[in-house]
Amino acid sequence: MSYKILQALTALYVKLGGTAADVANITTIPAMIKAIAGLDIGGGGGSSLPTVTADDNGKVLAVVEGAWDKANAISDNDFIVTYTDSGNDTYTSDKTFADIYSAYQAGQNVTAKMEIAGSTFDIFTLTSISNNGCVFSSVSIQSTKISVYQFIHDSNGTITFEAAEA
Repeated sequence: MSYKILQALTALYVKLGGTAADVANITTIPAMIKAIAGLDIGGGGGSSLPTVTADDNGKVLAVVEGAWDKANAISDNDFIVTYTDSGNDTYTSDKTFADIYSAYQAGQNVTAKMEIAGSTFDIFTLTSISNNGCVFSSVSIQSTKISVYQFIHDSNGTITFEAAEA
């Protein structure tokens, strides 16, 4: 499980502007989290985070023309997979892997959400996809605790949920 989480964190590091070579020798989750925390994602050069107010509720952070900006949370190009907790550590999906892979190949923004007892928790980013399956990841930072959550959805329809804290 730690290897998969390190892969997801490496993907997050790269999406935030780092390079995979920078973190190629990092082998522990806390060290990877420190590397992510050390990235300069604010402060000039088109990388400053936008100011937000209550009028921006429902918006998300996105890169627009090379700079961080506010964007609508859902667009026509979004393909959202809903994973539902069925109890006993089993999850179902409203989309098949073939649906997910087709949406990805069509250039749609593939994301996922988790529903438990009718409530939605976490938005998951597609961090890895191949012919064999895909991985959706979410990172939560609360005070001194960092949690990484992942849905692994293989091409046979098997869905695994993993969580780790550092």
